[in-house]
Amino acid sequence: MGRIGLGDIVGTPQAKTANIQSMLEGISIIMAHERGTAEMYRHCSADTLDTTLQRQWRTFGEKAQVHVQVTEGVIAALQGDAGYRSPAALEVERCTQTMLSLGIQGEQADLLRLSNLVALDQVSIGYWRGVESVASQTKDPSLTRILHEAAATVERDKHQHLNWNNSMLHRYVTKVMTGH
Repeated sequence: MGRIGLGDIVGTPQAKTANIQSMLEGISIIMAHERGTAEMYRHCSADTLDTTLQRQWRTFGEKAQVHVQVTEGVIAALQGDAGYRSPAALEVERCTQTMLSLGIQGEQADLLRLSNLVALDQVSIGYWRGVESVASQTKDPSLTRILHEAAATVERDKHQHLNWNNSMLHRYVTKVMTGH
């Protein structure tokens, strides 16, 4: 992904700087979310006793780490700092840590893990659809391409993760409620 200058967006120099700053604030939130999702997949795959969940979550966790790298690429293209955490990003991190701390094990814990992963993947799809919308409004062709490609890459995987986790969530509700 190539670098873009502040003058490559639209409007006056002040508006261009404000646009870049706003984009970086938003991407900071998405970065925190993607990092949290990758961490959630790592923890879930390590904590479950179900080998099917374990195997699939490990694979999804590897893809989630790629999503972190894609997000870092967007930040680099905007000449931002991937380590920066906006106040909202810090809240996202806090929420993710809460989701990670389960005090139970077994099928009920896996049901909660599935619920959390479904929610995280759904939110991620919404974030990247927003990035897609920003890409459509951006006047700079290289930035438009970077945002479109990033969104398409992540969204494709997230839909796969969401569909699989949602399917397993339905099975686990039945397991927990019927005992088999």
